[in-house]
Amino acid sequence: MGVEIQPVDVDIYATRQVSQCSWANLNDVLDSGYNMEDYFECDAEWEDEEVEDGGWKIEVNGVVTQDFHAKRMNELRSRVENLEKKIVEMMKKDGEEE
Repeated sequence: MGVEIQPVDVDIYATRQVSQCSWANLNDVLDSGYNMEDYFECDAEWEDEEVEDGGWKIEVNGVVTQDFHAKRMNELRSRVENLEKKIVEMMKKDGEEE
């Protein structure tokens, strides 16, 4: 007996990394009294228009039916068996050619 899955049962999480540019001269950093990291956290101006995409990472959490899982596992097993057979055939051919 299968379980019907609704789209609301599947959660998608996305994490995006972005890069922004800022700059300062040494005198500004020294006058601020901060170290460089604190200066860029507190006093620096960031160029929001210049955000560069650093890539995406997407994860999906949800429910998969047992039938779907079993079908997929059988497909993968069959694929592995076929590849193993091809490897054996290729090795036999290589042995005959020598």
